[in-house]
Amino acid sequence: MTDKNGLRKFYTQLRNGINPSDKISVDESIFTFFINSRYCVDFDLYLCYVSFRSEVDTHNIIQYLLDNKKRVAVPVCKNGAMNFFEIRSLESLQPGLFG
Repeated sequence: MTDKNGLRKFYTQLRNGINPSDKISVDESIFTFFINSRYCVDFDLYLCYVSFRSEVDTHNIIQYLLDNKKRVAVPVCKNGAMNFFEIRSLESLQPGLFG
């Protein structure tokens, strides 16, 4: 299982198998770690994916950054290319190629 698609499938299944209450706890721990780290204050622009399904929740991180006057750019995939676009709110997001 060394191909990219095989690895992606394996880790997606592993992630999907996490107990929902454990996932909430881990998501909260990651959020707390990030907002208390120097990475949260040292920069003005952050590139961040927008989580969906069982991915680590990034919505709280994005909202925290926006609330603290940080700039946030998210990836948009189109025609085989990935570009980053700055957002001003989570409400401005629209589903893209990966949902």
